[in-house]
Amino acid sequence: MSASHFSLIDVLILVVALASVVGVGWLARGAVRSARDFTLGPRTLPGWVAGVGLLAANIGLPEIIGMGAAGAMYGFAAAHFFWLGAIPAMVFLALFMVPVYRSAGARTVPEYLGLRFDDRSRTLAAIAFAVASVVTGGIALHVAGTVLHLLLDWPFWGGVALAAVVAAACVFAGGLRATIYAGVLQFALVAFGLAPLLLVGFAATDGWKLLIHRLSQSAINSMIPPAIYTSLWKGMGHPLTNSFGITHLALIAGIGGALAFGTWCADMRVMQRAVSAGSDAGARRAPLIAAVPMLLLPALLVIPGTLARMLGGGEAGTPYGGMAQGLIPARRAADGTALLDGAGRTLLDFGIATPKLIATLY
Repeated sequence: MSASHFSLIDVLILVVALASVVGVGWLARGAVRSARDFTLGPRTLPGWVAGVGLLAANIGLPEIIGMGAAGAMYGFAAAHFFWLGAIPAMVFLALFMVPVYRSAGARTVPEYLGLRFDDRSRTLAAIAFAVASVVTGGIALHVAGTVLHLLLDWPFWGGVALAAVVAAACVFAGGLRATIYAGVLQFALVAFGLAPLLLVGFAATDGWKLLIHRLSQSAINSMIPPAIYTSLWKGMGHPLTNSFGITHLALIAGIGGALAFGTWCADMRVMQRAVSAGSDAGARRAPLIAAVPMLLLPALLVIPGTLARMLGGGEAGTPYGGMAQGLIPARRAADGTALLDGAGRTLLDFGIATPKLIATLY
């Protein structure tokens, strides 16, 4: 899709959305009284704002694109990233981790490590988080540039620059507090933006039952068990009978253990938002409030990827012989030929599944 498909109203909607995000940051600046408030946030937020802000910190453009890609690649089993890889750790965070941080008076992970151990531990944790932030920030800007180029035909670096300017303007307007309130608005935009996509997508696939049938047929075409894309746990006893290619023990240990608790109990961004609530009870409720919409997020983020795999190709879509599958094109070499894996199957460009669906249905 090129920019010529977009009318003035489309551009105005984009401008209003971006201006609203920056405006929220500007309006939140009044509560900042010191450098500490600016960087760490005052402990004055309502529990629900801290909860939604905590959730929004982990539901940005990379997650929208990445979870759509996971849905296209793994099918419904990608919901494990939410139900197994987030909710148990969020409950643990609310019951055990937040009270520890609040009682210690710490607002960040490095600060707590400094109080618990020594300054060397705090410095090491701060450096590690700074490096991780630069890497994840770069990934987010790259995704933004890629998506804007795909949908609006903007230059890649122009999209990167726009995303960087909007993010910086919001942060410098009001610090962490502004970022949290902007995250609440961002989450609302994500929900209202993607919910109609599901309705239009199911209409295009003639409903849920036909989507299940097409996903099963897609698995058969790929010479794998038919339930591989439509089941959460079926086939997890052997790596060759599920879409992840691992066993249920590896899934629980990897996603439910290391990934879940490393993200939700050790990420400084998460902890900052949880402890920014105005009361101890509000801080404990924040992760629990965030866990409720997490139950529904697979529908908004994962299912679009499965729809993209089915639309446009349906049962005829096959990863063999250099063909695309549904709306997802094949990955191409420099000479334009389709890239194949060791089994002779085409490597699909799953990363643009959700943007392709948006461009096609919207």
